[in-house]
Amino acid sequence: MAAHLAAGGNSPYLASMDEPRPPMPLTPMAAPRRPKRAAFPQPAFRDAAGDLKSMFSNMDRRRWLFLALAFAMTFAVLFGFLLDSDFRKLGPGEQIIYVENWRANRSEAEIAARQRRDQAVQRQQEEERRRQYQKLGKSLGIE
Repeated sequence: MAAHLAAGGNSPYLASMDEPRPPMPLTPMAAPRRPKRAAFPQPAFRDAAGDLKSMFSNMDRRRWLFLALAFAMTFAVLFGFLLDSDFRKLGPGEQIIYVENWRANRSEAEIAARQRRDQAVQRQQEEERRRQYQKLGKSLGIE
């Protein structure tokens, strides 16, 4: 029976099969050549201007409105990025640094008194900030 299938015989399902393809050549064939053209063709400014003129002359009010909205939204996003970028701070402007100078012959009591005063001021500032956050939390309903 295997010889009958290999020979093709009168089998109905083998008759509908195509003939086998010819084998691929062992040597590579040359690729078809493309016509040479410039890598950067010359721009056609006159044609582009004419196309823009014909496109804008045939636009109705609705398309003008959407064009204006598209420009406005793009401008708004770019302006927002510009404001958020802190571009005014990029310059190497003057920077003021305040430094406290102390006498070299200060006593331990003077140092401790100064630290107590600084700690009291720091506690007051922290308490004020805590009070502001509590007020903000109450106004937002966050306990």
